[in-house]
Amino acid sequence: MSKFMAFTLILVFFEIQGFAQDHNPAVPAEGNAPVAVRMEGGEAIYYSTLHGALAASPSITALNSAGLSLEQPDEITLLVDIIIDEPLIIENNQHIRLVPGGGSRTIMRGSDFLDYPVIWLRGDNASLSLGSSSSNDELIIDGGFLNMPPIEANAALVAVNGLGSRLIMHDAVSLQNNKNKSINSINPFYQHGAGVLIRTRDDLSHDPAQFLMKGGSITGNVNSVQNAPAYGGAVYISAYGTFVMEGGEIYNNTAQRAGGGVFVYGTGSFRKLGGIIHGTDSPLVSGNKALEGVGTGRNYGHAVFAGAIESGAFRYRDDTVGENDMLGFSGSPGGSGVYGEDERWMHPQRALNPYILLIFPLILLLTLLGLIIYRKTVKQKQQHDNIPINIVSGLNLSPREREVFQLFLKGFTAKQCALELGLTISSINYYSESLYRKLGIQSRTELLVKYRG
Repeated sequence: MSKFMAFTLILVFFEIQGFAQDHNPAVPAEGNAPVAVRMEGGEAIYYSTLHGALAASPSITALNSAGLSLEQPDEITLLVDIIIDEPLIIENNQHIRLVPGGGSRTIMRGSDFLDYPVIWLRGDNASLSLGSSSSNDELIIDGGFLNMPPIEANAALVAVNGLGSRLIMHDAVSLQNNKNKSINSINPFYQHGAGVLIRTRDDLSHDPAQFLMKGGSITGNVNSVQNAPAYGGAVYISAYGTFVMEGGEIYNNTAQRAGGGVFVYGTGSFRKLGGIIHGTDSPLVSGNKALEGVGTGRNYGHAVFAGAIESGAFRYRDDTVGENDMLGFSGSPGGSGVYGEDERWMHPQRALNPYILLIFPLILLLTLLGLIIYRKTVKQKQQHDNIPINIVSGLNLSPREREVFQLFLKGFTAKQCALELGLTISSINYYSESLYRKLGIQSRTELLVKYRG
């Protein structure tokens, strides 16, 4: 039998194995059945675990791997759907491309694997490319939250924190269905975010960890942490980490407080050049959500949040950030950062609650009513204050009689006149009787009828 025929039979065997697994997704391979394959020196090497394939992938410092780089990674093909119970770790100087083989392939978090990310780029100068621009086969990284029973973890789905590390995500890749509840305090670092966490290990680094999203989707992830890190449903960026979005979609993710889609904080940086981040104006099943959570309400940025929430130096977007909408934020040590020029953001001090649109007309109406009542009151007062005294100028009234006459015309009673002038009721009665006699009347009522009409 020729070597070509033997190699063909081997490939057919593995395709049959992969086909069988397709009908029972997310079931780990049994025994020594191959899970992954990588090429080395032109030879296909098969592995019973994906962890084994990653560990066997040499760093660029190894003698037999000269030339491996971000542009020329060591390609590992996943042959079957798997469940893993420990993180897939990319170490120092490793450059790996992980692609599905023989159709759609799924890597799912196991129920005993809760305290670490599923994929962890912790190595310095390391890179991981998920999927390929030349393949339409789907690669799914799943947190298991939609399982029965659901898996609730204490970490993000993917973490990128090595100095100079790079995560590159292509079309037909989905990072999905991870719930981060973070009740385990031994790993507070991973309590941030639920989908992808980018946080450079050294906060003073000028060689940041980076996530480059060229395509694919991040969806169905939930950060339900009920403490300070309850931010970032799909992507969380801080500590000089960077996120560049060139394509793909971010939708249907939830943060307990701020940044349902993307949360970039303090010294983190974010640049959106393409793709779509869904907001509150998307269909109900598509929009990212930022919930109020426990404590102070901070439900800002259903789609995107950028800045330092404690200082109030932040901006956000609640509506969908479309394919052609550009956004940028460059973090700074002070936390406020620099936003892209001529880009549409909402600012917390300028954002309008829809109810304010109803309050403004109400305030205007009440102001007009108050002005009308005030002018009417002033007019009545002026009428009372400007009673013409010259109508009795020829009757030779004394000063006190004139004062009593003026107060009677304003509607004062005898008792009120006494209080106003500091006199006794008897004195007011004396002056009023003298006044009535000079006016030729008998009472205060007759005075009002005759002189006020």
